[in-house]
Amino acid sequence: MMMMSDIQRRNGRKLVSIEATYTHTLNGTVQTIEELSGGSLFQVDDDTFLVAFDTFLNDKKMTTTIKFSNNLMTRVQIGETHTRQNFAEGEWYAVQYFYEGSLLLLRSYTNRLDYALTPEGGVIDLLYELWSGDSFMGHYNMELFIS
Repeated sequence: MMMMSDIQRRNGRKLVSIEATYTHTLNGTVQTIEELSGGSLFQVDDDTFLVAFDTFLNDKKMTTTIKFSNNLMTRVQIGETHTRQNFAEGEWYAVQYFYEGSLLLLRSYTNRLDYALTPEGGVIDLLYELWSGDSFMGHYNMELFIS
């Protein structure tokens, strides 16, 4: 029987297990989704990592790719809704949501972006606020444990 730790790297890629916890908090109401999925981890260079995995949130398949490079995290999600987000602690960024041919632009503020990644795995902890104009849409926390 082959274990995850026995899988050899192919083309700089390592197959990994990803434990994901997503939390949304708004007006004291907390919603949490936990999920376990398989994915891939790539180390591109000394400062750049890519993590790619599929999830099935609300029974809808979504492919997520996360890139870390020089303390900037970019997350692209492709599924029923396509999303592109950038995160850097203490920074504001535009958020793009594409759904059925329409584009929705929001903005996010990164409260916390902690991560420790090696070619063998690691952890990502992201906390951000989402805004539509002057309307606060809540705090979002994403925690990934990659092994």
